[in-house]
Amino acid sequence: MARSMTGFGRATHTCPDFTLTWEIASRNARHLELKWKTPPGWTAFQAQWEAAVRQVASRGSVELTLAVRILDPQRTAISLDMAQAAAMVRHLQELAHRLDLPQPADLSPLWAVSSLWREAREDMIPADLVAVATATLHEALAAWDSACQREGTALGADLSARHNTLERLAAAISHEVTELAPRRLETLRGRLAQLLDGAHQLDPSRLSQEIALLADKVDVTEELTRLQAHLMTMGELLAAPGPQGRKLDFLIQEVLREITTCSNKAQSATVSALAVEFKTELEKVREQVQNLE
Repeated sequence: MARSMTGFGRATHTCPDFTLTWEIASRNARHLELKWKTPPGWTAFQAQWEAAVRQVASRGSVELTLAVRILDPQRTAISLDMAQAAAMVRHLQELAHRLDLPQPADLSPLWAVSSLWREAREDMIPADLVAVATATLHEALAAWDSACQREGTALGADLSARHNTLERLAAAISHEVTELAPRRLETLRGRLAQLLDGAHQLDPSRLSQEIALLADKVDVTEELTRLQAHLMTMGELLAAPGPQGRKLDFLIQEVLREITTCSNKAQSATVSALAVEFKTELEKVREQVQNLE
């Protein structure tokens, strides 16, 4: 089943002490790229969480955002640097005494000094809070994975329909080339006959050889055979389980190469028109495949 690299998932845990929310958003990328946005002190847990993410995703740029709101003051993982605060107060008192000013009674301006506050560290975050964060992450991953699966199903259906269109166009090109071959051969014989009319006659075997060489230059049998083989492989990949995006992306380049060569060699307005329609549809397939895992 096809799986999209783009999706969104969200999970929230709420209790009297705190509220914790995970949001996961992803977009297409060549490899798996994880971007974490967590509050201070939570960085150390990203390594163990990454293993859980990699069990679900293999490609894509995935952004994981954790928001934590502490409602119980006892759970806050922030502390005041008492030694530095006391030193600052003492220096202010000494300055006031030296300048013969009133001793500072209001210490509230000090609380705005960011260096006095120590942000959360790993060892300051309660273990039960970490456990809840991990469980909630799994819930968000499940929601995100479901979204990727739903979009992947829609992509798979669209790609299957476009694949059928490509097969139909390839069959039309093959039919046109088959019909074109005898007409082209007769045209070549007619032109050579006009050129040789009244002139020195060439050796019939040499004439047949030259015609065969000219016909070989415009023969696209091998290209059509490879094109049909690539399209068959594409259909198998679309129906196969697991990530197939990279294989399909490479295969599209091979299909494009064969249809381009076929169009150039055939030297037919009808084949060229069909090839243009084929390439237009193939480009739509390529755009869709960019979103597949």
